[in-house]
Amino acid sequence: MQLKQQTNHHFISDIDDATLLKAENISKDFTLHHQGGVSLSVLRRMSLILKTGEGVALSGKSGSGKSTFMRSVYGNYRVNSGSIWIKHENNWLDLTQLEPHELLDVRRKTIGYVSQFLRVIPRVPALEIAGRTFARIGRKSRHRLSKN
Repeated sequence: MQLKQQTNHHFISDIDDATLLKAENISKDFTLHHQGGVSLSVLRRMSLILKTGEGVALSGKSGSGKSTFMRSVYGNYRVNSGSIWIKHENNWLDLTQLEPHELLDVRRKTIGYVSQFLRVIPRVPALEIAGRTFARIGRKSRHRLSKN
């Protein structure tokens, strides 16, 4: 089944029931204020569709935009252009258009992000932190946590 829905005056199309996230033509620039205002383009018209059951690995050289992409999907960074669609409570939302309180609701209920630089709780494995989140929202983790 193909879905076409109007949200925030934008139309999304070509999204089927298996689609979880669709990033369309996202671009992100950073301004280096201490270097004369030079603009650094990190993401240029990047697109990606994630579907249920897929495993995806982002790979590339240091500085190629992997973390910027992840932080943009999570809403830590606002993109300069493009859309990031996610299905939240049976509605398609463009994360780039959400108000902060709406983004927090999506983070609580729909999407999570564990940074590669996890230093929130010293000596606690990232899997355990993710498992605690699943327990808090009443979901069972498919992974058994070891006590090693």
